[in-house]
Formats: sequence, structure tokens, C-alpha cells
Amino acid sequence: MFEIVARKYGLLHYKILVLCHFVLIVSGFFNYSTAQVPSLSDSITTFLSNEGFENVRTKIDGSDLVVAFENRRYRSQARGLAEVLRCISHSANIAADTRILLVVLHQEVPMLLVTVGFDAYNKFVDDFPDSIPFTDSLNVTMEYNLVWEKISATPSSNQSKFKSDISVIPQFRGQFGDFNYPIRANINIIPEYNLLITRGLSLKAQMIIPVYNDFNKDRLVYHDLDEEGDMIRPGVISLTQFLRLDDEVFVTATAGFFDKNRAGANFEMKKYLANGKISLGANVGYTTDYTYTGVKTDYLVDENYLTAFLSAEYRYEPYDLVGGLHIGKYLYNEMGVRMDLMRQFREVNVGFFVLATESELNGGFNFSIPIPPRKYSKPKYFRIRPTEKFTWEYRAKGLPTTGTMYNTENELFRLMIEFNPDYIKRNLLLDIKKYN
Repeated sequence: MFEIVARKYGLLHYKILVLCHFVLIVSGFFNYSTAQVPSLSDSITTFLSNEGFENVRTKIDGSDLVVAFENRRYRSQARGLAEVLRCISHSANIAADTRILLVVLHQEVPMLLVTVGFDAYNKFVDDFPDSIPFTDSLNVTMEYNLVWEKISATPSSNQSKFKSDISVIPQFRGQFGDFNYPIRANINIIPEYNLLITRGLSLKAQMIIPVYNDFNKDRLVYHDLDEEGDMIRPGVISLTQFLRLDDEVFVTATAGFFDKNRAGANFEMKKYLANGKISLGANVGYTTDYTYTGVKTDYLVDENYLTAFLSAEYRYEPYDLVGGLHIGKYLYNEMGVRMDLMRQFREVNVGFFVLATESELNGGFNFSIPIPPRKYSKPKYFRIRPTEKFTWEYRAKGLPTTGTMYNTENELFRLMIEFNPDYIKRNLLLDIKKYN
């Protein structure tokens, strides 16, 4: 009797054990299956962060793969985008019909939205005979709001806050045609410290180290005698808040010490139309005279100045040609108009300008050329690297009191030409082919 009961209960116990194992296996299978979606986004986030991209967010929304990132690893934003696409294609198995949406950031502020068809991208990389599907699927736009709403709540990886860069800037100032000294030159090396404090808020501090200067040879001849030029001294020291408002409006507010021995505050705003082809802007500043060394150049007087400008720019996309018109009040209460024409050749910028003020007609040229290397070390809490570009502007008449304006080193024009949608799209196509 007892043996029969024991056998029955043993059989029941065995059946219960089998049923429990079956339930565990099935539940584990479903847990494993549902874990595949977040594991894909996590693997992409980890891959991009390990490659040195910052503020990385990844989310899968149906057939869309949404990725936000900031590039401070590569000198060119287009090259950074090409590298992100390469990393995504190699980091995980992605369905061919996936649409990749890339939100490009600057100081944690969204700048561009890049849309790519994944299957068309792979065919383009593999030299598929017909590349039209990829160029049709590739879209670069300033309108990012709807996509950013999908991913903004996702925690970011490898944040850029409180990471500092020291970039080394070569500076050259020259003037030709003077009677006593046909060629005058001033060469400086400027270490520049940059720190991102929080979203859009950054600190910049420069130290000017003179290498060669003959702008101070003859006090009786030169109006722009540079008495401070042979001294090691601070350069621009400023705090800047960069903002993006609705409807493609960008704003910078900067306070601190600028060049031209000016200290004060500057506010700049630009509104972009037609996906970056047209911009309308305004700039207002109020500065006073200052000196770190106790020596002031002759042409500066101890007065406060209000500067104000209105600007308009147009970009002719087929040639990456930018024309600009600026009208307003320069330093020393002088009204003037400046017209610029600049062309971008990949990372090289070449331009010409005409400047008309109440007392003088002037003109000249400027250029900006990239400084090697193309790829920097991974951003850490402290990094030393060269500056991205060497920039120089030459005026036919070097009188400094004519059409003079201080430099905050945070001008929106210099930033926005690197994030122009047409410019990015053109160079992204070239960089994908070159680096894949």
C-alpha cells in the first residue's frame, strides 16, 4: 500500500519537475528573443563610444535606427559621419530595409539630421553599378525636431562635459608695401584651452607666445605700432553660451576679453532659410578698452564702444560658393559696409572682400587651410592637439582704425559653414568612397 502511494507521489513529483523546466525554458526563450532589440542599440552605442564619439544615443523605432552623436575625433564633420556609418555597418547585423537616422551634435546641441537607407549604403560602398538609390536615400537637413524627440530621453554615453582640449594655433599677421619696411610680419604661437561646462556653455582661454614681430620698429612711422607684441600675454578669454532655438535660429552670447584690447560682451543671432542656403543675422556688442601688460597700443583710446551689424548670406550650392553682406557700426563709431565672396574646396576656404567705411575703401583676401592630422586622439578629460585650420586675412591697406572689429573666436559663420547641409552631403559622398 505504502509502496503504491510513494510511487504515485514520486511520479507526480517527476511530472512537476518536468513542467517547471519546460516553463523555464520557454520563458527564457522569450526573454532572449525580446532582448535582441536593446542589445543591438547597446552594441552600436558601445562601438561608437569606444571609437571616440561623444554624447552617443541609440534607439530602434520600428524599421528606423536612430543614432545621435558628437564628433570631436575627426577634423571634418563629413569624415566623422562617414566613420559613424562604417561603424554601424560593422557593429551588428542590421536588416537591409533599415533606415538610419543620424542626429549630428555640437556641444550637445542638435545641428543636422542625416537620413540614409542601409541597403542603398551597402551597395554604394560595394561599388554597385547603380548608385542613384543611395544618393536619393541620402538626405541632410537642419530640421531634426521629430527625430530628436524620439531619442532625447535616452541616456547618452561617453559625455563631453568637463573634457578639455588644448589646441595649438599658429598665428601670422603681415603687411606689404610700406616704404621703409616693405614686408612686416608678426608670428605668434597660441595655446588655446577649451572646456565644455554644460550643454552649449564653453570656456575659452588663450596665451599668446610671440615668435617674431617687426610691427613695432618705428614709432614715428606706424600708426598701428604694436607695443605689446613682444610680450607673452593672455589672448581671448571668454565664456560663451551657444543655443539653438526653433525654426533654425542659432544664438551665441559671449562675455570676456577679446582681441584688439577689448573687453565686454557680444551677442550674435542667425536665422537660416531654405535648408541653410540663406541666412539673416544680427550682431551687437559693447566693449571697453583694457590691457593685461600695462602697455597700450597708440591707436586705442580709453573709451567704450557699441558695435552693431546686420548681415545676409547666400550659398550657391553647385560650387559651395558663399556671398555675404554686412552693414553696421564698427569700433571707434565708424559706419561701414563689407561684401564677402568665399568658396569652399573640401576643407580649404578661399575668399575675397571689399570694405567701405566713412573714411576709407579697403579690400583683400582670406583663406583657411586644414592642419594635419585628419584624426585626433580620443577625447579624454585632457587632450593636446593642433588646431583644425590655419586662417589668415590680408588687407591691402593695413590701417587698423578703418573697419576694425574685435574677434570673439566664437563667430557663428565659421561654425555654420562646417555644418551646412549641402556641404556635408557633397563631402560625405566623397568620404564614404574614400575611407571604406
